[in-house]
Amino acid sequence: MTPLACLTRGDSSPRGKARVYFCCHPDDQSAFLKPVAGELLALHDCAVWYDPEPGAPLSPDRREELAQMQLFVVPVTSRFLTIPSPALTEEFPLAMERHIPVLPLLQEPGLESIFNEKCGDLQCLDPNQADPTALPYEEKLKKFLDGVLVGDELAAQVRAAFDAYIFLSYRKKDREKAQALMRLIHKNDFCRDIAIWYDEFLTPGEDFNAAITQALEKSDLFVLSVTPHLLEKPNYVMTEEFPRARDAGKLILPVEMDPTDRAGLEAAYPGIPPCSSTSFLEFHYKLRALLPELANRERPDDPSHNYFIGLAYLTGIDVEVDKKRGASLIQSAARDSLPEAMEKLVIMYRTGDGVQRDYRRAAEWQRNLADARRNEWENKQDEAAYIRYANALWNLGDQYQELFDLANARKVWETEFLPLVNRGVEQGLAPARRYRSVSCSKLGEVCQAAGDLAAAHRLFEESRALTRALAVETGTVQARRDLSVSYNNLGKVCQAEGDLPAARRWFEESLELRRALAEKIGTVQARRDLAISYERLGNLCRAEGNLPAARRWFEEGLELDRALVAETGTVQARRDLAVNCNRLGYLCRAEGDLPAARRWFEESLELDRALAAGTGTVQARRNLALSCGWLGEVCRAEG
Repeated sequence: MTPLACLTRGDSSPRGKARVYFCCHPDDQSAFLKPVAGELLALHDCAVWYDPEPGAPLSPDRREELAQMQLFVVPVTSRFLTIPSPALTEEFPLAMERHIPVLPLLQEPGLESIFNEKCGDLQCLDPNQADPTALPYEEKLKKFLDGVLVGDELAAQVRAAFDAYIFLSYRKKDREKAQALMRLIHKNDFCRDIAIWYDEFLTPGEDFNAAITQALEKSDLFVLSVTPHLLEKPNYVMTEEFPRARDAGKLILPVEMDPTDRAGLEAAYPGIPPCSSTSFLEFHYKLRALLPELANRERPDDPSHNYFIGLAYLTGIDVEVDKKRGASLIQSAARDSLPEAMEKLVIMYRTGDGVQRDYRRAAEWQRNLADARRNEWENKQDEAAYIRYANALWNLGDQYQELFDLANARKVWETEFLPLVNRGVEQGLAPARRYRSVSCSKLGEVCQAAGDLAAAHRLFEESRALTRALAVETGTVQARRDLSVSYNNLGKVCQAEGDLPAARRWFEESLELRRALAEKIGTVQARRDLAISYERLGNLCRAEGNLPAARRWFEEGLELDRALVAETGTVQARRDLAVNCNRLGYLCRAEGDLPAARRWFEESLELDRALAAGTGTVQARRNLALSCGWLGEVCRAEG
C-alpha cells in the first residue's frame, strides 16, 4: 500500500493539524489536487492528504487511516459520477458510513441532479458561480472550513481540558492493535478525559525525536502495545521509546495484544513490568492502580468541559476518533444551554459530522441557538452580544429559506430580525444600519421566491436606499459591495418582471461600483465579478439585438479574462476566456465579419483543446465540440 502524502502550508509538518482527505476520480487528480489544496490551505492551516497512486481498492489499513480524517473534499466531475472508481464506490461511502463531513466542489455545470441522485442531498459549493449577488465562493468555503475544522486556538483549549496524557508506544505494523488498545483504554469511564499521545499514523519517515521527548515529559503513563513484532531487531520502540520512558522513571504498563515470548521481552526490554492481558477487568484494575487520583475524582458536570472533550473525540485531537462519544458529549453540552455547543451541533447536523445529516434538525438547533443568543443579548446589552444574536437570526432565516419554509423565514425576518435591528438603531449600535438593509434584502428574496414580485421590488428598493446611504457615509468596501448586490437584486427582479430597460439601468449601476471595487482592492474575485457584470450586460444587449453594444461589453470582459489567465492560470480562468472568445466569434459571425469570427473561434479552440486534454470533463469536451462546430460554420460560409 502506497503511503498517503500530504500538502501543508510551507511544507510544514502535518503533526497536530486538522486532517483533510482529497478524494477524486484518479484521472482528475492532476488537474484538481493542487488548485483545490491551495484554496483550502489559503483559508485554514490544515494538512491535505491524498493518495499519490490513486485508484487501488481500499485495504483495511487504508480504511482505518481515512476514518481518522476530519473532512473529505471531493471535486465533483462527470468522471467522478459516471466512471466507477474507489473514490465513488469505496471512499465516499466510507465517509458517509463513519459520519465524516464531505465537501463537494462542483467543477462542471449541470451536475447537481446526478450528484444528488448518486450521493444524496449534500449541499455543494460551486467555485464557478456566476451570480455576483450571491455570497462569494471564498467566503462560503471559509465559513464551511471554520465550522468543520478545529483551529489552533480551539485545539489548544481542547488539549487543556484533558486530565492527563498517556504515551502509547507500538510498532507501525501493529497499528490495528494500537487502535484496539486505545479503544480499550477509553472504555474505562474514568479514562474518558485522558489524552493519548501516539505517533499519528500519517507521518511515515518523519524524525519524531523532539516530539517524542516533549510528549514523554508531559505523559503520566507509558502504555506499550506488546506483540511479537517488538522482538524484531532493530526497532524504534526498543532502541528509543522504551529506554527513554524507563530512564525518565515513567509508570509503564505493557499490554499483551498477541502472545509474546516473555523471556525474549525481558532480554530486549530490561526492566519491563509484567504484562496486562486485554481482559477488561484486569486492564481496568491495573489502570486504576496506576492512576488512582483519576479513578477516584468526581466527574466535572461542566458543559464547557464536556464540549471540549466532545470536540476531541469528534475530531481525533489526542484521542482516537469516536464520533458517537463526541456527538453525545456535544449534545449534552448543548442541552445544558452552552451556545458554542449548539452552534457546533447545527454544523454537525448540516454536514453529517458524527450524526445523521438532517437539515431540519439543524434548523431546530439554530432556533435554540438564536433563543440562547437573545437571552445573552438581553442580559449584556453590548455590541458583541447584539452581533451574535443578529447573526444567529440571520442564519436561522437562511436555513428556513434553504428548506423552502418561506413562512417561517418571513416570520424570522419580520418579527424577530427587524425589531432587533430597530432596537440597535435606537441604541446607536454601529452594525444595526447594515442589518436593516440586510433584512429588506432577505425579505425581498423570500417574496421573490414566493412569486410576489411587487413586494420583492419594494423591499429591494428600500434595501438599495439604505445601502446607498451607508456607502456614501462610510465608503467601505463592504458597504459598496452591499450596494452593488442591491442594484443586482433590483436588476434581477426587473428582468423577471419583463422590464429590460430598468434591468439594464440597475446592472449598469452595479457595474460602476464593481469597476471601482476592482480598482481599489484588485482581488481575483473582485475582477471576476466585474467580468461577470460585463457578461450580463453583453447578454442583455444580444437578446435585444444590439450586437455592437454586446461586442463592446464582451471585449471589456475579455481584457479582464486575459489578465486573470496570465495571473492565475486556473481552469476556471481559462474556461472564462474561451467562452468569451466564442461569444465574440458568434457576434462577428452574425455581423458577417467572417475573418474576425475565425480568429476568435480559433483562439477558443486552442484553449478548449488544452482544457479537454487536461481535465477530460464533459463540459470541456462539449465546449471543444462547439468550437469545432463554429469553425466549421465559418469555413462553410467562406466557401
